[in-house]
Amino acid sequence: MAKAGQKTTLLLHSMLQKGGGQKTEYLNNSTKIQEERQKVIDAYRDMKKQKRIAAAFAAAASSSSS
Repeated sequence: MAKAGQKTTLLLHSMLQKGGGQKTEYLNNSTKIQEERQKVIDAYRDMKKQKRIAAAFAAAASSSSS
């Protein structure tokens, strides 16, 4: 099964197989793609962390005011 973000690599591999190519060639910017993917993952994790902190703070505030 392919990982997320590897659609272009798989497409290139498929095109080479259909064209009779013997060698799989990977894109030169695969490192850049991985870096961008990691930035998105890190941003998502930070967002979830902030959301959990805000929810915990709201729960603590509502329980102390009751």
